[in-house]
Amino acid sequence: MVKNLSNLKTAYLLVAHGSRDPRPQKDLRKLANLVSQYLQENDQDTYFPLVDIATLEFSSVSFSQTMINFAEIAYYQGYKQIKIIPLFLSAGVHVTEDIFQSLVSIKANINLTINLILEPYLGSYPEIIDILDLKFQLFSDLKRILFAHGSRKNGANFEIENLATALGALNAYWFISPSLEEQVHYLVKQGVKRIVVVPYLLFMGGITEAITQKINLLQQDHPDVKIFLDSPLGATPALAQLIAKKIKQ
Repeated sequence: MVKNLSNLKTAYLLVAHGSRDPRPQKDLRKLANLVSQYLQENDQDTYFPLVDIATLEFSSVSFSQTMINFAEIAYYQGYKQIKIIPLFLSAGVHVTEDIFQSLVSIKANINLTINLILEPYLGSYPEIIDILDLKFQLFSDLKRILFAHGSRKNGANFEIENLATALGALNAYWFISPSLEEQVHYLVKQGVKRIVVVPYLLFMGGITEAITQKINLLQQDHPDVKIFLDSPLGATPALAQLIAKKIKQ
C-alpha cells in the first residue's frame, strides 16, 4: 500500500570526508541505503525516505553545490527540512568550521523555504562505544589499541582519548603522537605478546592498507608478538541502525 506523500517532512544528507579511493564512496552509498531502509521500516508515515550522500573533498561537485542540489530536490518533493549528518569521528576542522561555514553561506543564498539542520557528528554519539566494544570483545584476551586519524586542532582528540580509556585501550594516531609504532613498542616493553588494533575509521581505503603495511613491519621487528588488525566501522547494519535512530530523535 502506498503511504501518504503529504506526510513527507525530513530529508537526510550523510556527509563524509571523501577520498580518491573509490571504496569509501561505495561504502558511503551502501550505508545511506541501509539508513534509508531502517527509516522506512520504523516510520509508518514515511514513503521511501529521501537519503543522499555528499563529500567535502574529492568530488566533481563541490559540497555547497551538492547541498543546494539536494535542497532543491527535497523542496520540490514536499520536504520541509533537511538534516545534515556529519559522518566524522572527531570534532576536527571539517566538523567545527567547514561544514558549518558552508551551511551559513547556503542559507544566505538559497531561495527555498526549507530548513537546513546540522546534526551532531557521528563520533559524538554515546552509543558508538557499544559498536567498538563488540569489536574488541572478539579479541577479549588481547591488549587493545584504538587507532584514529588524530587532529592537530586543540581539544579535538579528547573524545578519542576518553573513548580509548573507557574501552580499556591505548589510543594511537596516524597524524600525531602517540603513533601506532610508539604504542606497540610500549606494550612490547611491558612484555605483551598479543595485541589487537581496532581502526577508529569509517571505511576501508588507502589508510587501512597503509596501517596493514605498518603492522607487517612491526611484526618483523617483533616476531614473537602477534598483532591482529580488525576492520573499520564499515557500512554495517549496526552502524546504519544507530544513525537512523539518532537522526529520528
